[in-house]
Amino acid sequence: MSGVAGWVIAQVLKTLLDIALNRSFNPERIFGSGGMPSSHSSTMCALTTAAGMRYGAEALNLQSVLLCQWL
Repeated sequence: MSGVAGWVIAQVLKTLLDIALNRSFNPERIFGSGGMPSSHSSTMCALTTAAGMRYGAEALNLQSVLLCQWL
């Protein structure tokens, strides 16, 4: 659930920033890729944080997520 929340927050922020800067609504900013904040980065950070909080820093689950994040 944390990964989905991270993605949604990034996409909403990206859309709001685009509206504020360009004074127009571009629906591609909601579901499209690219731009900042990065939805991929926020999803991976949320998953890594959730895994660390649930399993601890020593757990293989967290190490697996960290490995996938760096690839």
